[in-house]
Amino acid sequence: MIRFHPPKDLHRAGRVARAFSLQDVVLAQLDARREVAYGDLAPEASSSSPTIKFSDDANGKLSEDGATLAVRVEFTVVGSRDDTLLLSVGGEFELRYSRKVGEAEIEDEDISVFARINGIYNSWPYIREAVSSTFTRLGFPAFTMDSLVISPAKEVEEI
Repeated sequence: MIRFHPPKDLHRAGRVARAFSLQDVVLAQLDARREVAYGDLAPEASSSSPTIKFSDDANGKLSEDGATLAVRVEFTVVGSRDDTLLLSVGGEFELRYSRKVGEAEIEDEDISVFARINGIYNSWPYIREAVSSTFTRLGFPAFTMDSLVISPAKEVEEI
């Protein structure tokens, strides 16, 4: 999966990344629900394959002393077929970063952009593992999410 971000956002996230290093990734919450057993899905009952939809969001907060940055990443994966919910997996990861260099000037918007880009990127392998193992624990075949690639969006010139 390739996610495109404006170059100015990548620059803002990079400013924070140069000042902080990842210390910890912790699973804070995991919710899973199976609505239909995989064995109960009759292949002839539907002409369509199951669809998988993924969504995520992230936010960050700098400590009062500026020494640590906490990022919370939320994700949801929903499997359905013909508008029938089959299963859902969702959760939250907490990431903790510590300052590695002195007083770099970091704005609130820098932290927000960093959380949405770096927070999601750094938690992605953990999300992939949680989703894959939870699918199998719910009795479905393993689902392997694509690797995540962050890329600059092409800037469109206004005429």
